[in-house]
Amino acid sequence: MAKFNRRWVALLIALAILGVAAYLRLWQLGSVPAFFHFDEGNNGADALSVLAGNHRLFFEANRGREGLIIYAVAAATALLGRSMPAARLTGALCSTFAVLAVFWLGTVIFSEPRKRAEGEAPNFARWRPLMVGGVGAGVMAASLGLAILGRTGLRANFLPLLLPLVIGLLWTGVQRRSTGRLVGAGAVTGLLAYTYISARFFPVLLLLWGASFLLPGVE
Repeated sequence: MAKFNRRWVALLIALAILGVAAYLRLWQLGSVPAFFHFDEGNNGADALSVLAGNHRLFFEANRGREGLIIYAVAAATALLGRSMPAARLTGALCSTFAVLAVFWLGTVIFSEPRKRAEGEAPNFARWRPLMVGGVGAGVMAASLGLAILGRTGLRANFLPLLLPLVIGLLWTGVQRRSTGRLVGAGAVTGLLAYTYISARFFPVLLLLWGASFLLPGVE
């Protein structure tokens, strides 16, 4: 019964956080803010080039940009036409669903090991994953800075979505010895290279994370 209740609580928390994030990022997306960021304009120009048949993995113009945002904007433009909503929709959606990715990551990293999952864990420990994931994702959803960034068609919006997915898939894949999750982590890691400049530091993060397991007392 407790497990069933936690699932319903997790669902309600996720829906509440998603609702806040979606409202702050999607409401009047085409008119707020009322002006284009110059990078949005550059992305839109490259997206039109893609729709004209000019495909590449990295776009050299305007100091260079990774291709994932360009192809996302191109797809939105093909559906919605040349408009501000089309230029911003994919960034807003990524920023919105990133809060769910963070919520999920918090629940899986702070969950109790399986050997304690059948009633041996203290009551607080059973609810700790939802508390950590909910607080982290809730703060992220309501963050003014992230909400403003999420209302733009900028490539940085992809990183907060994909990075928690990679870490969560890797974490659960190792714990459960799931080949599928590990393959999924590898696939999403490949996409990180096409998101934003800071994604290039992810291998360093993985090395530091792996090295942390060598510390005394870490299992």
